[in-house]
Amino acid sequence: MTFREALQSEINSQSLSVSWIAEVSNMSKGAIYNILNGTTEDDRIRPGTRKALAQACDRDVVPEGEGVKFVERGAVTSKQVVQKATGAFILSWMTERPFLPNHHAGQAFDWLHHMEEGGRHQGLKVVDRVFQKRSDFLALLFHNKGGTVASRIDLGLRVYYPSGANEQTFQVIVAETVFPGKSIEVSVFVCAGSPYIMSVAYAEISTPDGQALVPVIPDSFSYPGAQID
Repeated sequence: MTFREALQSEINSQSLSVSWIAEVSNMSKGAIYNILNGTTEDDRIRPGTRKALAQACDRDVVPEGEGVKFVERGAVTSKQVVQKATGAFILSWMTERPFLPNHHAGQAFDWLHHMEEGGRHQGLKVVDRVFQKRSDFLALLFHNKGGTVASRIDLGLRVYYPSGANEQTFQVIVAETVFPGKSIEVSVFVCAGSPYIMSVAYAEISTPDGQALVPVIPDSFSYPGAQID
């Protein structure tokens, strides 16, 4: 079954609307319709796009023969994922980290600063934290566990603030060589203020010749909240 057929089947069986899938996956309805009507060919659909659309249907997408199928989320165990991802990138959350000016999620910090200036997240002092070199940032560590050089990381981060029902997705691109056995750290958010949940919406790791490496994605990070200073 092609991805287009699998997605259409799930839409039909669950009576889902394209508008709903677009809202949950943070994609445009036009892009989804292009997949469903075949305008976007199956081999041109990015892994991150496949995962986002599957998760919008509350499903995981897994290979089956020469095609794919949708399965209930969690049906593929963590052990199976690790076994399949031999030679892959391991992603890990890290707390109490310093801000890394050369490796950070610019969109995320710009959004935080904008929200603070607008009175939506008061007292975070994001810019002050950066310049005061405080060590209370959230980071993602990318560890190249395998034997293949990686040259590009394309990451989607989704953050959700339950108290204000604020949800946003950010893109992080790291175009830097990561050799086997080496790691790279990226500052992605700040551990301060109201409780939030951050998850990896998608992660695409590629080699210099365009080959895809399979990443092992961590569970969502939950920040319990702290008194704003």
